[in-house]
Amino acid sequence: MSNVVAMRSNRVTAIIPRSIEDIARISKGVVASGLAPETLNTEEKVMIAIMHGLEIGLPPMVAIQKIAVVNKRPAIFGDAIPALLWSHNFSLSEEAIEDGHRCTVVRPDGTKITRQFTIDDAKRAKLWGKSGPWQQYPQRMLQMRARGLAARDGAADVLSGMYLAEEAQDIPAATEPADITPPEPTEPSWLDHDALQHHDNRPSVYKYKKEYDGELYTEIVGQAVDCETIEKLKQIPDLYSDELLEMPLNYVKLIRDELEEREKCFNQQAATNE
Repeated sequence: MSNVVAMRSNRVTAIIPRSIEDIARISKGVVASGLAPETLNTEEKVMIAIMHGLEIGLPPMVAIQKIAVVNKRPAIFGDAIPALLWSHNFSLSEEAIEDGHRCTVVRPDGTKITRQFTIDDAKRAKLWGKSGPWQQYPQRMLQMRARGLAARDGAADVLSGMYLAEEAQDIPAATEPADITPPEPTEPSWLDHDALQHHDNRPSVYKYKKEYDGELYTEIVGQAVDCETIEKLKQIPDLYSDELLEMPLNYVKLIRDELEEREKCFNQQAATNE
């Protein structure tokens, strides 16, 4: 009597992680093996792919192969869409049309959602003739675009808003939005005025000290201290504009500091009164 080993026909089931620690261990092993896809080159990226896969029904090792990080966001490769929809009792049909491609998703309740993507659509989006897959496989890219539109519109509950990787690669990388808020109107500092900052005839500090007895500086600072309103304080640079042009910049800065300090006191007092 011969010993015959019966062949088992049971389907091998995937290993499904039950905790974040399980996902971390799988991710570490995938990266260490060197078999991680190029877009999932860190343990953290592999973890994100696995978690997104679990949310839409893909086991970990399938998710690693079918989910990519494109422009810093997870996306699913288009060739995984049919299997994903079929596993949720959806059906999908596709056909080439004269100027593009058409895809129809049929939900379990029989509802049909049809979308198409044409050459004209690609031209309007500035994709037709674009270097890369659009030049090498234009018909395939039209097919993926139609598939992505139909799947997102007809099976949003399955895809959870994920884009196809073939679509995501054509989306410009995210950048910080430009701040278009108009700046608050401010009065330019009188010290930064060209006439004060770059006056060619401004004397040196040595010469000024030799010929200067300090009365003008004392007078201007005294005016600042004696001002009773902020409006009068702001008039001082205009009242002494000619004299300030003849002072060394060091003295002008000292006066500027005194005026700014006095203005700060007025502002603090006004805030207290409110």
